[in-house]
Amino acid sequence: FKTNRSDRGQGVAFSSPSRHFIMSHESAIRSSNPIPRVLFLLCLAGGAFYFFKHFEIHGLDRLTVHSKSASGDAIQVPYEVSDGAVTAARWRSNASNSFALTPVSTSPVSMAAGATAAGSGLPSLPASNPAGRYLKIGTWALGGFGPDKIQSAESFDRVAAVIQGYDILAVQQLRATQRDFVPQLAARASVGGRRFDFLLGPVHEASGEQLAFFFDTNRVVTDRTQLYTVADPEQRMSHDPLVGWFRAAEPPPEIAWTFSIVNVRIELPLARQETAELPRILAAVTRDGRGEDDCLLLGLFQADDVYVTATLRQAPLRAAIKASPTDIFARHQTSNIIYHNTLTSEAIGRAGVYDFLRRENLSLADAEQVSPYLPVWAEFSPREGGELVGVGVGVN
Repeated sequence: FKTNRSDRGQGVAFSSPSRHFIMSHESAIRSSNPIPRVLFLLCLAGGAFYFFKHFEIHGLDRLTVHSKSASGDAIQVPYEVSDGAVTAARWRSNASNSFALTPVSTSPVSMAAGATAAGSGLPSLPASNPAGRYLKIGTWALGGFGPDKIQSAESFDRVAAVIQGYDILAVQQLRATQRDFVPQLAARASVGGRRFDFLLGPVHEASGEQLAFFFDTNRVVTDRTQLYTVADPEQRMSHDPLVGWFRAAEPPPEIAWTFSIVNVRIELPLARQETAELPRILAAVTRDGRGEDDCLLLGLFQADDVYVTATLRQAPLRAAIKASPTDIFARHQTSNIIYHNTLTSEAIGRAGVYDFLRRENLSLADAEQVSPYLPVWAEFSPREGGELVGVGVGVN
């Protein structure tokens, strides 16, 4: 027999005829015993049964193995990659390589009574659009804002004041460790004729964060049954995007703008990997069965507008914020609002970054108690097709 060992890179061999005879004799004895063969075949059959019960094999020239869904009835929107572009495939159940659409259970909010504009004590904000004009939609990463982070009533009021400045505000990195925290925040923002409600996504197990929408019910309406998360069975995204559907409340329903919003939260260390999944997520949402052509992709992308729009190269998409930092240190652009340049004709081209640090003349320490990120926003016509408001009849 031969034995190899590493000794300064050289192999050492030994040989013994008598030892070879003994081993051959023992092998002959063992080979006559059928029990090991039976056990081996049983193990092989059991392993094959387990594999085909829990996994599927896809492809011919490029074989891939995928774990089967725990629920065979989950509806999923698959995507296919062809010539470097990502396109959505047709609807089918149990589709591999897909993001599943998971409904989110919600319940209506009960606003605290007695909230009025007089004596509200909220910080000042730029005047929002008067009733009947454009919808102001924003997104804001809160940097873990929640009951455990609040060190003063002022920081709570500052967040409520920012919410008050938008018709819809999508937020990321919210840590509502107390069940009444979000209702209190919505009630605090409900002053000056505003009446805010909210939609909450599930709690992220690892971070305790949630994605959410705050919206003024006087300006937009929503269907809570249409709220869902874009689940990622293959764990390509750290946070499942939250999707809500909205309609402008003030125009008649037959001409009111309807749209979907995809609330995205990307982890900074995984920014390159997770940003690459945005085309697939967008394809899944636009083909979720509702026939909605207007889809806003917004949130914390951890990348600037040039990188994000280049990643979403399969469609003529536009970033609302360009070449502007969105953090309180004025260093990086991390948040944005992305929409289709031709399909979303309701966009009027006005957008910006709300720098609450400089508007309120805060120190960096005080601003960080609120969030290290700045809200970004864009304005849209409340009428389907992008009819302008207050400048004449029938002007497009």
